[in-house]
Amino acid sequence: MKIIVVGTSAGGVEALQVIAHGLPVDLSAAILIVMHCSPQGPNLLPAILGRAGPVAVAAAVDGALIESGKIYIAPPDHHMLVNGDRISLSKGPKENRARPAIDPLFRTAAAAYGSSVIGVILTGGLDDGTAGLSAVKESGGTTVVQDPADALYPSMPTSALRYVGADHTVPLVEIAPLLALLVKRPTETAVVLPVSRRNEIESNFVQMKAMPMKDMDVIGSYAGVSCPECHGPMWKIHDEKLHRYRCHVGHAYTAQAMAEGQIEAQETHLWQALRLMKERVSLIWEMRCHAENDKRSSDAESSDAKIKQLQNNIALVQAMLEEQDHVAADEKRVGA
Repeated sequence: MKIIVVGTSAGGVEALQVIAHGLPVDLSAAILIVMHCSPQGPNLLPAILGRAGPVAVAAAVDGALIESGKIYIAPPDHHMLVNGDRISLSKGPKENRARPAIDPLFRTAAAAYGSSVIGVILTGGLDDGTAGLSAVKESGGTTVVQDPADALYPSMPTSALRYVGADHTVPLVEIAPLLALLVKRPTETAVVLPVSRRNEIESNFVQMKAMPMKDMDVIGSYAGVSCPECHGPMWKIHDEKLHRYRCHVGHAYTAQAMAEGQIEAQETHLWQALRLMKERVSLIWEMRCHAENDKRSSDAESSDAKIKQLQNNIALVQAMLEEQDHVAADEKRVGA
């Protein structure tokens, strides 16, 4: 059986509806889809795609058998993985700030199905899916990327083409007919190439398997930066194609996702600093009132000076937070 793995993000609902509508009713492959979504939101995608086309659609269930002629959707806040001929769901560490993330699905599908995998990257921001598509290519699978000029958000397809390349680069409306053609092509006996040690270790992280710390030195080298998610040390992954990082508990980032995570973490710390300084102003003001009541003028004057300095610092942090909005907007424009 052939297996099709699809990754998308922003603009994905519309893109997936077009593909679902164009699929044949007798599709002789299973399709597994990851679309970035809110962890708290309802999983509406199965119903939407079920109405869009003739192929049966279901939310993925842990342990479910992967069946030909069905579409499986990763549920919110769970990675969807391929474990032999079954689906595995995991609450493992986020990759590229997402769970579900695209790379874990592609990586595990490539390990299980080798040359029988077809990897598809659609519209989306930043570059989740690039490393996973590389694993599909290394396993002998087929790579399909939506033409960036045709994508509502071209960053994901552009990154995939830049760092991995594609066997087929086509507009959205041509993807479903292409997939139908690819799964019908006669193939030699499926080849499952040995999984690289790096891919094995990275897959173990998302499955939350216990591993020795020394395995980090197998997949990368200490990077001297901390994880935006858990603040632990990070290793730069030995990847010739893509600039990637992973921390020792498993959070993984491309350079773009890492930069966005750092901006978010910096904003969090700025708000914490602002809160602490405002609380300190309140405390010093109360101490000043006590000093004034006790006729300790020197203490009151000292408190006034401290309050003035804190108010200046508060103004600086507030200006930095305003600037942060502009930086975040610029990052999103670059990654779109």
